[in-house]
Amino acid sequence: MQYLGKLLVAVPGQKDPFWSKTVVWLYEYNQGNYAGLIINKPSPKTVSELAKHHKIRWNSNRPLYIGGPMNPSALILLHNPGWRTPNTQFIDHSEVCLSSHATMLDRLSISDEPDNWRLILGICGWAPSQLEQELARPDGWMVTDFNADLLWDTRRPEVIWHQALDQATHQAVDKLFEI
Repeated sequence: MQYLGKLLVAVPGQKDPFWSKTVVWLYEYNQGNYAGLIINKPSPKTVSELAKHHKIRWNSNRPLYIGGPMNPSALILLHNPGWRTPNTQFIDHSEVCLSSHATMLDRLSISDEPDNWRLILGICGWAPSQLEQELARPDGWMVTDFNADLLWDTRRPEVIWHQALDQATHQAVDKLFEI
């Protein structure tokens, strides 16, 4: 449970093109299993294309994001508190909410939307001890504290990754010099 609420940052030497330069937010821990969402991997599809698929008229230039390779049809809305659907889940350690209710696309399409939001398809998951094994590999992950500014950042994915990597590096160096 020690990684709950943290960000995983792909190391610069990550060879797998899917994981290269990704930042993953670990939002859930349950009986040794972690669930997370990639926060900086835009999909080739847009929110408008998703709406059209669901027969909703909505012309939006917002990107749709890939949250991970597991359950790729799971549609999750990350958003700030104050906006709710019947199944909104408040994530205690983050000031972020997750919603996945069928009405959310309809509401977003009529400008009933939270101040900050990101629409994500799919999730990441780790079985018990799998994350720890990945963290021990030199081509694995760096860990850093959650930063909501990175979550809501709309700049290019590489910029978000560079900022998270810089934050993770600073925290690792600071930890080396702790007394």
